[in-house]
Amino acid sequence: NVLTQNFSFGYLPDNPPIYELILLLVQQITGPSLISFLLVKYSLFAITGLFFYDSIKRLTGQKVWGTVSAFALVMFVQTGWNYHQAFTHSLVLIASISFFLWCVIILYEKKSLQNYALLGLATGLGLISKYSFPATVFIVFVALLLTKQGREIFLRPYILISTIIAALIFLPHGFWLYENQEIFVEKFQNKFGAGENYSALE
Repeated sequence: NVLTQNFSFGYLPDNPPIYELILLLVQQITGPSLISFLLVKYSLFAITGLFFYDSIKRLTGQKVWGTVSAFALVMFVQTGWNYHQAFTHSLVLIASISFFLWCVIILYEKKSLQNYALLGLATGLGLISKYSFPATVFIVFVALLLTKQGREIFLRPYILISTIIAALIFLPHGFWLYENQEIFVEKFQNKFGAGENYSALE
């Protein structure tokens, strides 16, 4: 609530700014109240469920398995329990990953410019959701390289469109990171005890 009183492309060194920006947008309507946090939380949960549903429906060709998969999210402790107890940026991360994986699935179906643009959008949003998101991109990239159909996705020139869109979305936060790099150096030193060791070496 304190952070979202002002617009910024970055807030704290722990996470990118998308959660704060979404909250700020919602609070223009609701005000800085509990309802704003609940709207963000459960809207993102609904979005995650929808992408899970459609992804599994496309993979299996059956609506019933899509429905089962979406509702099965509550069986995981992270989404069935922790999600409702805590989480801020992880909410956006979960939704971004489900969006990203859905984009990969629709690219298997049709390698169109529109679908590559959606992949770029999902990647860009993921990059400003949480710093751990690139791990998802790397894992999916390696998995795709293991199949002929997957490799074909990256051989298309349209992949450049995905890259450009993702870069443009991340760019404002990237500039913020560059301008505030001392905050991250300090956090890194404090987190890993590097500050004391570095001072000792000096």
